[in-house]
Amino acid sequence: MIDYILHINGRGGSGKSTLVNALNEKLGLERTNNFTTRKPRYEWELGYAFVGEDEFHTRFKNNEIIECYFRKSNSAFYGIPAPSKTGIIQCEIMGLIALRKWCFQNNVKFLSIYLDVSRETLLERLKNRWDTNETPEWRLQEDEYYEIFKNCSDIVYDYNNKTVEQGIDGILTEMKERNII
Repeated sequence: MIDYILHINGRGGSGKSTLVNALNEKLGLERTNNFTTRKPRYEWELGYAFVGEDEFHTRFKNNEIIECYFRKSNSAFYGIPAPSKTGIIQCEIMGLIALRKWCFQNNVKFLSIYLDVSRETLLERLKNRWDTNETPEWRLQEDEYYEIFKNCSDIVYDYNNKTVEQGIDGILTEMKERNII
């Protein structure tokens, strides 16, 4: 049984992965990995199931992936798995739409949260990243379209100048107020 699906998104450097990992630990959930055909950036990279294109397309045809897109900048496919357990998922805007529809059709509670962080904070965090060869300015420009998540999310959460613990507490409060947990 799936109790709920929580969707968290925001621009690169907003703290999505850090917060998702901490929330999974706090709630006792396993990480839900999205699929991709790109190569890992580093050996222990988390958050993705790295598969070949044939396997990716087979999973999509078999409805194991409910949404996919192609990122031109790294010539790779990305997709979100059809939910099989209570969890937290990060994904692109079309994935948010597909997840919301899937949860509605399957009578699963759903909540989408956009992590709102200032441009200055994003730039500083991206400068400190070690897992990418993209320049922070290029990444900010490429991710500008993420602002559309503000309009499509249930909650726009101000994650400026907050610790991970404060983020967890704030999101858990939002989930409780909406009877998700």
